[in-house]
Amino acid sequence: MVNRLSDDMGPSLIDPQIFDQQQLLLRCMGNLEVAERCLTRFRQRLEADVEQLQQSATVGDTGEVARLAHFMKGSAATVAATALSQKAHSLECAARDGGTEEIEFDRATREFMNEAERFIEAVARLDENS
Repeated sequence: MVNRLSDDMGPSLIDPQIFDQQQLLLRCMGNLEVAERCLTRFRQRLEADVEQLQQSATVGDTGEVARLAHFMKGSAATVAATALSQKAHSLECAARDGGTEEIEFDRATREFMNEAERFIEAVARLDENS
């Protein structure tokens, strides 16, 4: 598992739009173990937060959706999951508007959920290849 993010693996196993492995390594000062620990913890937390977000969105709790989206926006940016961070930002904005534009809120929720699933699947592929 320790070398799954390594430079010597050749080309990235993951589309950098989903997750930029090299950027995460830079943020962790090249320490593979720290980078992998951050990535694993984020993925685990993301899975739980996505479930909570889905429940909150279903019952129309836009305040909780905004809170969760804000947290995930920052966390995703930290681990170089740029697309996920951007989708979380869009969802946070739609939720902060109180869901007044229901179509926009639903679209932002759906797009965030799709991107979260892509990220989780991509990290799972990394685990399989380690």
